[in-house]
Amino acid sequence: MNGSLKADSRDTAEDSSTAASGPSKRLQISPLDVLITVWNFSFFLLGGVISLVIQLLIGTIGAPILAFFPVTKMQLMSASLKLPLAMCVWFNPFWHLKVVRRYVPPPPGERGRIILSNHLSGVDPWICNAAIAPYTAMFVFKSGLLNIPVLGWQLALTGDIPIYFTKDKGGWGTMPGTTRKMFERVDEVVSKGIAVLAYPEGTRSRTGRLQPFKNGFFKYCVDSETDIQPMIVHCTPRLWRPFSLLMGPGTCYAAFGDPISCKGRTMEEVRKATREAMAQLLKLSPEYDEQLDAPMSDREDLAPQQRGTSSWM
Repeated sequence: MNGSLKADSRDTAEDSSTAASGPSKRLQISPLDVLITVWNFSFFLLGGVISLVIQLLIGTIGAPILAFFPVTKMQLMSASLKLPLAMCVWFNPFWHLKVVRRYVPPPPGERGRIILSNHLSGVDPWICNAAIAPYTAMFVFKSGLLNIPVLGWQLALTGDIPIYFTKDKGGWGTMPGTTRKMFERVDEVVSKGIAVLAYPEGTRSRTGRLQPFKNGFFKYCVDSETDIQPMIVHCTPRLWRPFSLLMGPGTCYAAFGDPISCKGRTMEEVRKATREAMAQLLKLSPEYDEQLDAPMSDREDLAPQQRGTSSWM
């Protein structure tokens, strides 16, 4: 079964021009894809409603006691969302997550780490969460998710960290003052020993390959001497293909690297070390393909057609 999935999902018969026109390419729709999509959205909605009820109970009944234990409250509110959603991945009959190198949190009392992962699919936050669980991490997410019923309410209750993008600078602009507040919140979380997960590429890869990194979190980690925990996911687009609402069956992979110390190092040194660590982690996937999965050049000026052909379109 895995072999056929690999053959179907990693078809790269198109040339580089296909990658540039990725979103417009028609995907074949099967009844199984429709079934899996309906199942997953229903399954995750049920998990979301259950976790929202738990959050409300913690926030009301437990409020008088938890007011004296803010870190415990943060952890409980986060876990009440993320553990049910992790179980929706663990017990999903259509998806199989293999963690080939497991997450090891810092010892109690130490500063939390910044977990930096590649980004391939809309399903990545669910997969990253399931790979980290039963430990918990706060996620940096697009503020637009706060407008989604149930999920948005939960994210507001957990204390996960929104980033407010605007249409300026090709979609990379941010609302004035919000980036500073975001990093203040990040610092508050990691100072309490809780990890924060972010995607340094800034957006999903259209090619399936590791994209150039943005500087924001590397600068923060160097300035605050916060360790980076590199992470990768692989083959997640077969579970939820980019530019499609439909989901499919399959196996995906996750792996965590050793923490990277930022103390006494420059931003470029840390950025390079993280990129090299993620490139090595990708090779741990049983389905790694050097031709399809090798990272792009870390040069922002490369044209889309120079960045490789998408293996998922």
